[in-house]
Amino acid sequence: MEALKTLLNALFLFIQLWVASYLLITIFWVICDILNIRKKAKLQNPNQSPAKEYHFAAIVTLHQNTIFAEPIIDSLIRQTYKNITIYVVADDCAKINLPFSDERVHILYPETPFHSKIKSIQYALKQAGDKYDALTIFDPDNLIHPDFFNKVNRLFQEGYRVVQGNLQPKNLDTDFARMDALSDVYHNFIDRIIPARLGLSSHIWGLGITIEKELYQSIVYQHFLGGFDKKMQAEMVKKTRIAYAEDAIVYDEKIKDGEALQKQRTRWINAFFRYWKNAFQVFMQGVKSFNFDLAFFGYNLMRPPLFLLVLASVFLTAVNIFISSTSFVIWLGVLAAFFISFIYILQTGSMSTQKQKTILTLPMFFVRQVKALLGIKKANKNFLKTENNKVIFINELVQV
Repeated sequence: MEALKTLLNALFLFIQLWVASYLLITIFWVICDILNIRKKAKLQNPNQSPAKEYHFAAIVTLHQNTIFAEPIIDSLIRQTYKNITIYVVADDCAKINLPFSDERVHILYPETPFHSKIKSIQYALKQAGDKYDALTIFDPDNLIHPDFFNKVNRLFQEGYRVVQGNLQPKNLDTDFARMDALSDVYHNFIDRIIPARLGLSSHIWGLGITIEKELYQSIVYQHFLGGFDKKMQAEMVKKTRIAYAEDAIVYDEKIKDGEALQKQRTRWINAFFRYWKNAFQVFMQGVKSFNFDLAFFGYNLMRPPLFLLVLASVFLTAVNIFISSTSFVIWLGVLAAFFISFIYILQTGSMSTQKQKTILTLPMFFVRQVKALLGIKKANKNFLKTENNKVIFINELVQV
């Protein structure tokens, strides 16, 4: 009995340390930002070509909706960097008629609907053959800054083989859109901006990511209904360092209401649990090879979604009221420091429209994610596509 009690105490202590560590790292990232600490990344086996103009295959995956075809293609053909070919996969879509023509644009119509982003990307690459050096993945509702590929090409010239662009909101017209944008500010800070400044690998989004052809072709997918970016980054970081291009901007549509948020988060939470094993494998491979970048990346991939992390922290704090007054006080201090760090991070974003008001509405965002967790099994059976409808052009956002 005494041995069991000791084991349970040790397990409880481990869980507390694991959960608290993610809060403490966020606090540490804020300190690094305040002190402006930076470190140059060291690349392993870089494919460095300082003078090369890489040929990029820009892949856009449409699904049962063509309203965004013209705006995103327009933003791609306006790129100041011209060595790109554009492949638009119109999966289960009607024929697309554009008011302009460009020989670099190829619109592809699969004979059999895929209902899968992964399969659409694979189809585009099959049609592209060997005509490209690297591929860049975009969602149909994206708009791409005119200098995007110039910035990406420079990082490839430095020797990087995977480059993640910087997502910025395309719209801030509803409370949920602004909350979604603030969520991006937080995750961009802790997963991309600060790690990149410290010479560590950046996490990727599912879009605005550019990958060397051979690296992408090495990925073997077993699931096709979501979470492809989780699998992709877990495989990429084993082979190279993932760069973050803070000045390579992609504009992304933010969700408009609570139902859209709930559907989106259901898919994301499902992907987190489905690919948690891959994250643990990355962590263990980094530990075994004494590769800190790889181990830390895997450790970060195992981090629960923010709302689950907060719920777990509050629960552990409450439990310690009855177990240990010292631990309770420590948890209160960690939570307070994390909350201050969280507010600091939200203030670093460029989004200024009604920011203070939006921060006060974040509890609604939190509740919707709890509901998304309760419906997690839906993502195993359905595509759960996020519906977007904000049709604007790149020249309405930036001067081109």
